[in-house]
Parts: sequence; structure tokens; C-alpha cells
Amino acid sequence: MSLRYGMGSFIEHADARVLLLATLGLLLWWGTDNALWALFISITVSALGGLATIMKTYRAPDTEPASCWIVSSAAALAGLISVGPLNPVLLAYPAYLLVLYLSILCAKYLGAQAHVQTHVPVDRPIPLLLARAQRVA
Repeated sequence: MSLRYGMGSFIEHADARVLLLATLGLLLWWGTDNALWALFISITVSALGGLATIMKTYRAPDTEPASCWIVSSAAALAGLISVGPLNPVLLAYPAYLLVLYLSILCAKYLGAQAHVQTHVPVDRPIPLLLARAQRVA
């Protein structure tokens, strides 16, 4: 859906590079027989997409709802807490997710602050619940 309804053109050059690297990482992951390497590759592939989301969220903070990332952060924290023994392999993915989700929230906050300081207009959807007189064109 994000390719069809997302921001910008169908696939920009930076997005194409991320997709290519992610595909390469998935092929490496599929070909490995080592669980630790598979975990590392999986986190790396996910981080490529996460980095693109962080950059987009900083540039256009109103495109990402904070509530989604707050709930996701809480879920990642619960996943981190639910791992019984302090095993780095078991803790790696939930810890990565928590860092990713909190980074997206930070990018949203910092991007909003940067837009306020530079007075960059941000396109915001008009809430459907507002009366016609209250809607901003």
C-alpha cells in the first residue's frame, strides 16, 4: 500500500536502493544456516526500512501518528521484559524494536520542532469532525 499510496513518486532512488539492499539481505538470510547470522541479517534488513521511516518522519512529522509508535514502543518494552534469562540473542530483536520505535517518536518530535522554528508549512488533513466554519482551507 505504501508504494501505491505513499508520499512522492512510485519509487524514488533512495527507496529503490533500500529495497535492493533489503532484498539482498533477505536472500542472505534465507541462505544461512546459522541462527545468530540470520538474526543479524534480519535486524539489518529491518533497520534499512526503519531508517527510511525515521528520515521521512523527520521531514514530514504529521504523516506518522504518535499513538501508533507509543503503543508499538510499549509492546516492544513488554517483549523485552518478557524474555526470561538475560540472553543477548533473545533480547536483541525486542531491544532493536524498542530503539527503532523510540527513534521514530524522537524524529517526529524533532521534526515538528524544526518545522515550527523555520515556519515551514505542513500539509495537514482536515479533520472530518470539524464544523465547516472551523475547517481551514
